[in-house]
Amino acid sequence: MNNQTVATGKTDTNGGYHFAVPTPITGDVVITVDTGEGHIATTRLAPERFELSLPTAGQPSAVVIDGTSTQPDAQTTERLVEAAVERQVGPLLERIEAMDTRMRLTDVISGIFLIIGLAGIGLWIRSRGR
Repeated sequence: MNNQTVATGKTDTNGGYHFAVPTPITGDVVITVDTGEGHIATTRLAPERFELSLPTAGQPSAVVIDGTSTQPDAQTTERLVEAAVERQVGPLLERIEAMDTRMRLTDVISGIFLIIGLAGIGLWIRSRGR
């Protein structure tokens, strides 16, 4: 984040890694994974990915509207949960969409080479008959 190292470490036996997110998040957080075998992956997370809408431990669970504190009703809670789920699922949907686009291109290229291969086999069989 802003060319500062937030956390470093090694993954656990399941490949997971957890770190405490500093507050406030002032810029994109760049995550780099180095397997040590020459494979390095990098991704960039926008600050919006780290915003929290739901109350966390130590924070009051009331909603403040026009200066008055009230307990959230079912509709407010549902909106907060939907917003949190959307924030978490949104990047996954973007990656799936990108993968679908990439797969379509490989499908077209594979189809072209399949046709060329079948034509080559057909020509080879035809030349053997002569």
